[in-house]
This record gives sequence, structure tokens and C-alpha cells, in this order.
Amino acid sequence: MRLVTPTAEGTLELNWMFLPTFIGMNNQLRLDLDKELTSLIEGLPWTESTFDLAHDKVVDALVTRFKIPGLRDYLEAVKYVESG
Repeated sequence: MRLVTPTAEGTLELNWMFLPTFIGMNNQLRLDLDKELTSLIEGLPWTESTFDLAHDKVVDALVTRFKIPGLRDYLEAVKYVESG
């Protein structure tokens, strides 16, 4: 699973429930990420590659903001969680 999920054509949603609470509950951070991602993926084809790019950008943005040892590993591990 990625840290972003397509919810409708052209819409990605942050999987905030799989983020540490101090990140997932930070509404301003979520709005900031939304703005950053929109500018990065706007106009790209709606493919698995685009979703992977968005996931990677979310991880990069969070690791840049929060200098916590191991955070990148934690966030990357979400890719290996399988839903349903």
C-alpha cells in the first residue's frame, strides 16, 4: 500500500491513518502536502508509476520536515502492507 490512494479520477488522498499520529493529525501539514503533490502530479497519466511517484514525494517531504532517525524506513515499510 502507498501513502497515497487514488479515490477518484484525478484525485489522490493521503493515507493519514498509516502515518504516525503527530503527522496524520496535523491538518496544516496535510494541506501543505496536498499543495506540493498537486503541482508535481498535475497532468501526469493516472498510472501506477504516478502513484509511486506521489508516494515517494510524500516520504521525501516528511523526512525533510521531520529529522527523525528511522522515519524513512518506517514510511517506506507501508508499501509492504497489503490491504484486503
